[in-house]
Amino acid sequence: MAVNMQLKKLETPTVDIHQYQSMLGSLMYALIGAHPDISFAVNILAQHASAPSEPHLQVLKRVFHYLARMQEYRLIFNG
Repeated sequence: MAVNMQLKKLETPTVDIHQYQSMLGSLMYALIGAHPDISFAVNILAQHASAPSEPHLQVLKRVFHYLARMQEYRLIFNG
């Protein structure tokens, strides 16, 4: 998520709210399990979970694309 990106709060959702919340839940699971680097984006997206719009969904998909690109990176501890 771009640092200067502004997402507006809406009163009514313009996209499927169940799909958005399901995708957000998947990101929260990834955040807890292995990817603390997405915590800022997930926090911002969670604030809009009650009334998401198309820009919110696009940012959510962008985070999924980021995770797909980071699939090969690992933490290695040489004790």
